[in-house]
Amino acid sequence: MSTHDSDRPEDRNVPGVGGSGSTDAGSEGQSALRLHIGICVVGGLLSAFVTVLFALVLGSVAGAVVFGVVTLACVAWGLRARQRLRRGRAASRS
Repeated sequence: MSTHDSDRPEDRNVPGVGGSGSTDAGSEGQSALRLHIGICVVGGLLSAFVTVLFALVLGSVAGAVVFGVVTLACVAWGLRARQRLRRGRAASRS
């Protein structure tokens, strides 16, 4: 079990960033979260394109399903990063 309060964004570290500014409310953490969102957008668009390619052009249902799952994972990760970015901004203002 975790010993920290996961509802407090100022205590949560951002993956890929180290040091004292790596929390959601810190400037480095905010920058990293914006980068995560950008990567998710690019990855989601590319995997959505490949999903359509597999489904319509190649006729491969298995490939379309695999890349459809990847697309959904990118969207979910991006939405989570966006939520953390908003909470971090709110915490840094207060």
